[in-house]
Amino acid sequence: SVPPAQLARLRQFLERGGSALVLAQGMEVSQQAPTAQPRPVVWNELLRPYGVQIRSDMAYDLLANEVIPLPTDFGRVLQVYPFFIRSQSTRLSSINQDLGAVVLTWASTIDTTGAAKGTVTPLLVSSQAAGTYTTPATIAPTQDFPQADLAPRLLSAVVAPADSAAGKQRGRVAVVGSLDFATDRFVRTAPENLVFALNAVDWLAQDEALIAIRSKDRRPPPLTFSTPAEREGVKYANLVGVPLAVALFGLVRLIRRRRRTREPYRPLVPAPGSAA
Repeated sequence: SVPPAQLARLRQFLERGGSALVLAQGMEVSQQAPTAQPRPVVWNELLRPYGVQIRSDMAYDLLANEVIPLPTDFGRVLQVYPFFIRSQSTRLSSINQDLGAVVLTWASTIDTTGAAKGTVTPLLVSSQAAGTYTTPATIAPTQDFPQADLAPRLLSAVVAPADSAAGKQRGRVAVVGSLDFATDRFVRTAPENLVFALNAVDWLAQDEALIAIRSKDRRPPPLTFSTPAEREGVKYANLVGVPLAVALFGLVRLIRRRRRTREPYRPLVPAPGSAA
């Protein structure tokens, strides 16, 4: 929690034109349990004048997600993890215009229904196959995720409010519903996360010249599928189809070589004195 005095100082800072990057999630994750519990987001008090709130939920995406290794008795196996969302960039801001996707971990959704029209720019969204947990839930990757009420979810946005009636401009705010997506643990495998965070800082500092230098995304665009069945089909086609094609090619070569060994020897150059 944040002491009220500290919140008041931060509120005054924003009212004087200061800007802020808010990284927070509405569920407390315990990886030892492993469970997640809803909790109030203290930073919502700062975001209230902007009409933006971080919900006390946790989003999952059945289509656009990451694969994580799981230890088993037979070694490590790869398992899709819908709580690690490969969120799609809207490319509507200088923060993300050159980024294709950002991996958000245990992310909460953003509520912008109270914001003034034209002040909010969405940055990161899920696929259309995303749902949310709003009650205590397990974060185990092997669970069966609900497939009801799936829809695109807003996971990050920026707010640039208009000048107030007194002529004062309230500071700009960037909001991300994930607390640790830009930590060392995750930027090792998703360097675009760090680029996104640094771009947001530059945008808040109104130093957007650095963004054009840093944020060129040279990674290939992520594969997206219309249904989980299509994704599983492509995965097993790669796991089984490619080795099978190689085995069939080798079998055909082996059969052709055996047939050649059974043919009588025919010299390319006729022996001297042989009939023409």
